[in-house]
Amino acid sequence: MWLKANLTSTFRKIFEIPQEVSATKSDLAEYPVALEIGPGRLLISDGNGRLYIPDTEETYELTDKTGALTPCRLLHVRQSATGVEALITRRGPVPDPSSKDAQTYELAVLRLNSNTITEVWSLAGPSLPADVQFDHTSDEYVISSPSPFHPSTTQEPVEPTPAKDETAPTPRAGENLDAIHTSGNQADPLPPARAYSWTQTDDSVTIMLPLPSITPKSAIRITLGKSHLTLNVISSAASSIPLPKYAQCPWWAEIDPGASIWTWERTPDERESHIGLLTLHLEKKHVGTRWSHIFSQSSNEPEVPETLDPSELANIRESLEKYTSGMTGDMPSLANPDADEELDAPGQVGQRVSVMRVSAHIGKVEVDQREVSLLSSPVPSLELELPSLVMRRDIDGLLFTRSASNWEHESTYSALSFVLASKRDTRFVLHNKDKMVLAFESGSTYGTGNVYIYRGHGKNKAQFSEQSVLAVADKDNGALLGVVMLREGVFCCLCERRLVVLRGTV
Repeated sequence: MWLKANLTSTFRKIFEIPQEVSATKSDLAEYPVALEIGPGRLLISDGNGRLYIPDTEETYELTDKTGALTPCRLLHVRQSATGVEALITRRGPVPDPSSKDAQTYELAVLRLNSNTITEVWSLAGPSLPADVQFDHTSDEYVISSPSPFHPSTTQEPVEPTPAKDETAPTPRAGENLDAIHTSGNQADPLPPARAYSWTQTDDSVTIMLPLPSITPKSAIRITLGKSHLTLNVISSAASSIPLPKYAQCPWWAEIDPGASIWTWERTPDERESHIGLLTLHLEKKHVGTRWSHIFSQSSNEPEVPETLDPSELANIRESLEKYTSGMTGDMPSLANPDADEELDAPGQVGQRVSVMRVSAHIGKVEVDQREVSLLSSPVPSLELELPSLVMRRDIDGLLFTRSASNWEHESTYSALSFVLASKRDTRFVLHNKDKMVLAFESGSTYGTGNVYIYRGHGKNKAQFSEQSVLAVADKDNGALLGVVMLREGVFCCLCERRLVVLRGTV
């Protein structure tokens, strides 16, 4: 399809996918996909395992060990120095019906060169990706998936289940779990294994570090910089408590150094102790930004998960006790500040995913964030853009963009999670930077088939925001299959029986 300046379209055939004549048709076949390698060059997948580059003699077949075609879905393609590299998904080995093994899926990169197909690497996982993007600055795929992928030759890592004597109970209001009935000169219990614990609110972050109680305040040297921390504790006395030391260690996000302070309490709980508490009270520069960790990944510091203050846990436990007194089994998780029973129910707004980066060259997986709620992916376009995602935060949607090896909070779509919760036939939720979010209905049921457009305001604050509703899919057009942005404010919507072009959405 060619779109003229006046937005009228013309069509011409560039390639016809050969149709295989067969008495049986595979139930595993995917939809055909065509992706641009570069100007004037396409890679086309027929969904059954054959790949074509039009206007050339290059045809490739993806087969298994028996020589049978392997159906696959084409996700991304790029030109490298060694050939055309295609990212695909395919089904893993079919489990034995008598076993309890679940179906797995494989994520693989194929190198296509001179009619030879080579598998560069492959990963396996229990589910298909929800979103795939490519970071051209680091040559990494940014993949959002309900479960992380892992190398196909290894088993998926399993989180260890602690024994009863390894778990710590949640304190009730007024309860002191540190009180120990001791006799003689029994020493204080050892400090936690982690170097610090931390918690956060919408506008602040609190970090607590244990130090020997004999440490004088003059020995603590701290610089709370806008983007980094410098901390050094000068002590010549031997201690079983490791002393923290950070030199220009970058924060996960910027802080307001003028409003941030630190305090030192030698006896934080008003009893004799060998352990004091150094507390850093940080004010976030961007209110509402949710910190995933304290330090940036570039710092190479060990990740420490966010914890809740014991008094806060005590209040939560006290308020829920009347509802849980008759319950058996495991208690529901309370450590997730975004947890909302109604919105997190199956079929509700957002998809729980883990966000990971996968090296395009060797397939190394690095998980940026686990168990976050994905609201929107970037709308496919012909322009090269930085990876971005809209994540749920309470009733809002937070737009994050990956730049300089970090995820930066760009803007907030106010009440986006709330308005999306009312949609029951959503096919795609896509965003165009911080300008708008488009929620497309599939049109598969009567009375649906609209696109709901929610406009953003970037970093500007506004009390009101414009919304629009346009009809796209209906009984004449058929269900919606895909969406792409041709240029700013112009969207092409592929339906089963018609191509619909939307314009004037800016």
